Amino acid sequence: MESLAGRPIPHRLNVGLCGLRSDEIGWDQLESWCRRLQEAEGTSYYQEQALVAMWLAGRECVVAPPEDYLLMPNEAECRQPTAVMHHYVDSRNAAISDTLAAGALT
Repeated sequence: MESLAGRPIPHRLNVGLCGLRSDEIGWDQLESWCRRLQEAEGTSYYQEQALVAMWLAGRECVVAPPEDYLLMPNEAECRQPTAVMHHYVDSRNAAISDTLAAGALT
C-alpha cells in the first residue's frame, strides 16, 4: 500500500470513525489504486480500509486517543464503559486485531 501511495500509511486508522472532505478526494487516483490492488491481490473485504488509508497517507490526521477509542474491550469495560467508543473485530481476525492494537497496521 505504501509503495502505491508513495507516502507512509497512518496508524490506528478506522474508516468507520473517519471524516473526509469529498471535494478534496482524488477519485481518479482511488480508482487507479483500486484497479491495481485488485489486479495484484483480488477483491477483499478490507479494500475500503486500504483505499482510505492510502488516500490519507502523508496527510495530517487527528487520531482518537487510545483511552477513548478501545479496540476489542474486555468484559469489564463492556459492562461498565469508560471509553467513548468501542471497536469490535470478528474473532476470526484476532491476530490482526492484536497487531492493530499495537499500532503496527492501519
